[in-house]
Amino acid sequence: PYPRVAVAIDHSEASLAALRLAGRLAADGAHLSVLHVVAPIPKYHAIAGQVIPVSPGARHAAELWLTGLASEIPGADAVLIEGTHAGDEIVRWSEENHPDLIMVAPHEGLLSRALAGSIVSFVLQHAPVPVLVVRQEHHRKSRSA
Repeated sequence: PYPRVAVAIDHSEASLAALRLAGRLAADGAHLSVLHVVAPIPKYHAIAGQVIPVSPGARHAAELWLTGLASEIPGADAVLIEGTHAGDEIVRWSEENHPDLIMVAPHEGLLSRALAGSIVSFVLQHAPVPVLVVRQEHHRKSRSA
């Protein structure tokens, strides 16, 4: 039902669980784009609004990590995006590339939910396509036990 799927990941276990599920969809014939957003570093001591771009070394490390994960899923594309707000960048990418479904993962823990939860909320509210929020498998099992 979803021929083009995008999954947005970071370094959390929750997003890697979403990637595993997305991989199962790709095995059923969906084309998968694996998205990761890297943010520039705010330049606090300079003029308001100025940022330091992502360093070439940090960008290269992110590309290697993302490409390595995507290569484990036949036919998946690794998509590295630079931007200051991950949610906005995910939505912008989806408007330009037209996936049929976006997959995201919530974060565990109060601080993680406060920081990254806003990304999931933003994507849910602004994405032009359906959004699937994937919960970690072990989290579901512990609640049902």
